[in-house]
Amino acid sequence: MGRVVFQVVVCMLVGSVCAGPHFQSFRGTGPSLGPPFIPHALDPSRCPPEYSHHPLILVSTDGFRADFLKRGLTPTISKLSKRGVHAPYVKPSYPSITFPNHYTIATGLLPPAHGIIANRFRDPAFNASFGPGKPTSYERRFWGGEPIWKTVENQGQISATYFWPGSEVRGLSPTYWLPFSDRTPFNVRVNQVLTWLDLPSHQRPRFITLYLHEPDAKAHDFGPDSQQVNEALQLVDEAIRQLIIGLQKRGLLDCVNLIIVADHGVTAAGPERVLHMNRIVPNFANKVTSLYNGVFARFNARDRSFGGTLSLMEELSCKRREMNVYHRQYSPARWHLGGQRRVEDIFVDLSKGYQVDGDGTYKSDLGDHGYDNYISEMNALFLAFGPAFQTGLEVEAFQNIELYNLMCLLTDSRPAPNNGTWGSLHHLLINPPPLPTIRRKSLVPPVARLPEDASEELEELLEESECQVLPQAEEVQNHVRRLINTESIGLPSLSFWHAPWGLPLVSINDLPGTLTVTDASYVSAYSRALRVPLWTSFYLDAKQRSSRGVRLGSWLPDPRVHVNDLPPVCATQPLLGDSAWETLMPERWASSSDKSNIKSTTNAVIMTQKMKKVWGSLADTIDEWRKKFGAMNVVVGPVYDRDGDSLKDDYAQWQVQGKGVAVPTHIFAVITRCHIGFGGLHACPPEHLDAMAFILPQQLLVSNCLSDEEFLREHSAKVKDVELITGLEFYSSLPTQDRIRLQIRIHSNIWGRETWPNRLHSQLFGLKR
Repeated sequence: MGRVVFQVVVCMLVGSVCAGPHFQSFRGTGPSLGPPFIPHALDPSRCPPEYSHHPLILVSTDGFRADFLKRGLTPTISKLSKRGVHAPYVKPSYPSITFPNHYTIATGLLPPAHGIIANRFRDPAFNASFGPGKPTSYERRFWGGEPIWKTVENQGQISATYFWPGSEVRGLSPTYWLPFSDRTPFNVRVNQVLTWLDLPSHQRPRFITLYLHEPDAKAHDFGPDSQQVNEALQLVDEAIRQLIIGLQKRGLLDCVNLIIVADHGVTAAGPERVLHMNRIVPNFANKVTSLYNGVFARFNARDRSFGGTLSLMEELSCKRREMNVYHRQYSPARWHLGGQRRVEDIFVDLSKGYQVDGDGTYKSDLGDHGYDNYISEMNALFLAFGPAFQTGLEVEAFQNIELYNLMCLLTDSRPAPNNGTWGSLHHLLINPPPLPTIRRKSLVPPVARLPEDASEELEELLEESECQVLPQAEEVQNHVRRLINTESIGLPSLSFWHAPWGLPLVSINDLPGTLTVTDASYVSAYSRALRVPLWTSFYLDAKQRSSRGVRLGSWLPDPRVHVNDLPPVCATQPLLGDSAWETLMPERWASSSDKSNIKSTTNAVIMTQKMKKVWGSLADTIDEWRKKFGAMNVVVGPVYDRDGDSLKDDYAQWQVQGKGVAVPTHIFAVITRCHIGFGGLHACPPEHLDAMAFILPQQLLVSNCLSDEEFLREHSAKVKDVELITGLEFYSSLPTQDRIRLQIRIHSNIWGRETWPNRLHSQLFGLKR
């Protein structure tokens, strides 16, 4: 019996993968009855004493794209949105698929972290598959993390789930749960939720889920712009209307917190947008194994050697403009897929509406999802209403990993480890708790000091170097004078200018052997173990001249660092491949008086020729931004992520001996500006700061023929992503709430390319509908 039930569960949650005549078809509900009365403000003092601990109801409306709300078909949901708290949308996590995102909402973990990376997948370590009808899908070993209903119960409270992926798994089920059936009418589901609320306090759930499989099912079958989807939206609204009326009849509207969210959006698709791989690569089906068709298409090369995998990727790259090809370990860091064994070696990232048929068996849907979460059609509904929430408030869009911590707070539960950021959604609440004082695991390294005999030390360093061309004596003396002048200015003054919101903090584990290096043009943290700066931070004035294409002279050793701890920038042995030493702060931005210091060996990092081109493109983009937006702060540095899991490697694995070189896997950049003019960047109120981040790969297995702008967008990231992959902490002196806002902000488009559907907030950046 359990196996049969689970097949029904998965089939409907997946969408139309199991659609057939045995499934009940949807029948329209007719005109909406209109919303019930919903007050502008709630009064929890009216709650019965036995409801002093307010229950939380989490409702999922599968596939409810954020802009569906504008169709005028959901008056109850719309009124709740206006009366309570809403965001323009909530971003799903990649891939934007049902099972992964429902479980992400429940756990606060990204899909690669909790392991449910698609609706169907295989775990090579288990040698077992997950998917519709698979008995193994019930097994706890597939499901990582701790879902909110278990977190609540681990605090001695009661939970209930009326359908939710993961709630039927052995070892994860709450006190009350029901096996999914699409034949269960929405009104029956709502009545059961209300019945749970009627239970005496010692039996009543503190947390309840309610899952509605529309409008997703109709969007798959008929497309998002169909009449059937419009009717499904009305059906969903009627279910929410019934829930609100039921709460009102019980006198509980002031007592229950309600979150309504969707797992993802949906876009139009169809047979005409199916990419038949055999037409792109002849005999494709026989060249691959472990093939998964559809939107999140992935596969292994039959010849699974690195060369065989790369050969197949090269056959696919640039063949269709709608398809980007990635190796899992070399994919954009913001997707966090590299370390997840359940993702095959190769996967494709598709333009909206496109699907992959790798073996001639794929049946296309008229609507689909699973695409890059930057695509606005993937944006999902979010609103919250209840005594804990603010009223009549629009908040900035956010990613769905942030919901778990909020739900823990609302249920007085201690959260399990997760990928969200505690406090990120506190501003949704009327009376949020104070944010705790963070016990930092990061610190500022000690400042590198000039030796008394700096000139002599520098001469000795030059003599011991392998540089074929040495600087002139005058240049050496100027270099020393500038270093002496920099030291006299002092770190506080330089930090104010080049790191106005606090120096980036280095992980305490990486602190030994790291020095803060100052210069008139920048401040950096130099790692003697890796022989590279871990970060370099500098200020760019809006009118500062950019000398594009400038190439400075010889490298100058930094006498503040022992010769054995400096990089071998002039070593005679060749570097790996087409790599070369480059300045981390680009030479184009050096002032005329500081150019020689830019070519200091403590400002050196190894870049591939591909990275050098990308770095130049980013610098060009920053120059354009300065003209348009004004002054900026830029922090750049190397990334070491050999296994591609988007998490910082242990630097001990990279520590070099002799004249060895630690070649970074990526280079990061975090750029901060003031989005409203306030007389200069340093005078900008914290709430008006904005940040963009990039994690740019050194190695590109295939080009995908992306333009410079497309490449930057593809490899953009959250500031939090940069912190995870580097171990650094940014904005250390900002108020906690402002720091968190900059950490988690998602820019789906780079600055200057923002769109209304992907707006962070209706009043931000002056966007027009």
